[in-house]
Amino acid sequence: MTTPTEHEPLRLLDAETIMTAYWALAKDAPSLVEFLLRGTKHHVQELFKALAAVEVEMYCGPRRKRRTGDYRRWGSNPGSITLGPERLAVRVPRVRNIKTNSEQPLECYTAMHKRNPQQGWTICKQLLLGLSQHKYRQAVQQIGASFGLSTLTAEHMFVEEITRWLEAIEQRTFESNEYMALLLDGKTLRQQQMIVCMGITTTGDLRALALVESRTGGSAAARRMLDNLSKRGFRHTAPLLVIVDGAKGISNGVRNTFGNAAEIQHCQ
Repeated sequence: MTTPTEHEPLRLLDAETIMTAYWALAKDAPSLVEFLLRGTKHHVQELFKALAAVEVEMYCGPRRKRRTGDYRRWGSNPGSITLGPERLAVRVPRVRNIKTNSEQPLECYTAMHKRNPQQGWTICKQLLLGLSQHKYRQAVQQIGASFGLSTLTAEHMFVEEITRWLEAIEQRTFESNEYMALLLDGKTLRQQQMIVCMGITTTGDLRALALVESRTGGSAAARRMLDNLSKRGFRHTAPLLVIVDGAKGISNGVRNTFGNAAEIQHCQ
């Protein structure tokens, strides 16, 4: 087995190497297909262990052999790999290039460590479900057990995903639809006032358009939100039916934005 050099890039994840590692771990499985379908966490952790050992040997050579080349085994660090939406704890062998005095990353760990792009949204949905059922603490604990994440990490991912989702909503444009009605309603969550805006298109589709925080009576916040919709290509029929709650501030904001083009109807 040759040692890779700077001019000879490592090619570990080839079909033969992967098949050899899988079969070595699946001695009790009648077929590789069945082994893959069983896909237990232990098997995946053992697979990484086998692949990492192969890659370390490609760099450093077999154990108990005379050391040649520029690479040396350098202990291990705790790490994690991805299995679907979950994270599995593993020990990651370290390889040191003594010539450049630098760490040599393992390709198998880089590939298996990559976070599933859907993981953040999966965690977000579970936490939202926990919030709606008044079981937030239980939801966080379940996520920690399932994904191998600390409570703080799970909450940070939740905030990041919600922030990304809200930013996507705020950047949408509306040129492709014409709206015949708006529904504006003031909501209070933990003493924070918000205004929610829903729209009904001329084809009868109900769509969420905007959400804005309101620290006053609602007029300035409502006008700011509606002006922002206009800048993003909001088109409407004339007249535009606007259904609002009893808050006078929201009604004033609608009149200041649409003037006589809006027909305001208060909720009964």
